[in-house]
Amino acid sequence: MKTTIILARHGQSVWNKKRVLQGCTDSSLTKEGIKQAEALAKKIKNMGVTKIVSSNLKRAVQTAEIIAKEVALNFEKYPRLNERSFGKLEGKSWIEIEKEFEDMSKFFLQTPEGGESQEDFTNRVTGEFKAIISKNYGQTLLLVCHGG
Repeated sequence: MKTTIILARHGQSVWNKKRVLQGCTDSSLTKEGIKQAEALAKKIKNMGVTKIVSSNLKRAVQTAEIIAKEVALNFEKYPRLNERSFGKLEGKSWIEIEKEFEDMSKFFLQTPEGGESQEDFTNRVTGEFKAIISKNYGQTLLLVCHGG
């Protein structure tokens, strides 16, 4: 029996549009983000999804709600799928961050003050991902998460 995983990033959020680092700070979908979620829902409708899971951040939940309505399924929220915490950097514009960090290629490898290390984030998300797959073996799963 085959397990199929479909990964989807949430639609555009207010902070995406403002080019602000969100991390685990909540931000709602924009009108464009809602349209993106609706378009994704139409594409997913005939893919045989049997279960939808989402991070519990508002932008992912709103995306999952739109898709769940289209495919007539409920969805479950998993906080361990939330985006990485960037601590005190959350809410700063990407322009500010690029000025603060000379080498942006190393930005994501650093642990921000009050935030989560890349290693801790990876372990948290992959651990939850594995648990979800194990618990739902043989299903077609849609995971609505984040860019991280």
